[in-house]
Amino acid sequence: MRQLAFLFVLTLFLGSSVHAQTRVSQKEKAKYDELNDFQKDLYKKELRLNEEEWSKFWPLYKEYQLRLSKSKKRFRKTWFPIDINSYSEKKATKYLNDVISLQQTELDLFAKYSKEISAVIGTKKTLILREKRPLIEKQIVTKATALGIKKK
Repeated sequence: MRQLAFLFVLTLFLGSSVHAQTRVSQKEKAKYDELNDFQKDLYKKELRLNEEEWSKFWPLYKEYQLRLSKSKKRFRKTWFPIDINSYSEKKATKYLNDVISLQQTELDLFAKYSKEISAVIGTKKTLILREKRPLIEKQIVTKATALGIKKK
């Protein structure tokens, strides 16, 4: 779960070149650029996308990731650190409702963007994306760690 949270924060950061230019040194920016290129190459390779598919897929996928990340970030901001054993029944009920709401949001986003992405790269490649995404994310986290990029 921490790796996934790290990846979402990292994806947000990589998606914001203005942020990268104003808040990090040139050396750090080069690391983020290298990681961003690595991420793009992984998705291109794993999904076997041609340039036309890639040019339509990547903006859609980044938009999906951003919206997903924002909803998870709101949840974490409200509930982190999670200590269920200390919750009253009322707080536990609120937490459960928020978990259900987050999962519904994730499902709604998946349904919306799967249809849009399928229209661009086809259903088969969309299913491959769903299957390979966790493995790709692990590789990105490993690369970020190797580059010395720390979780923000």
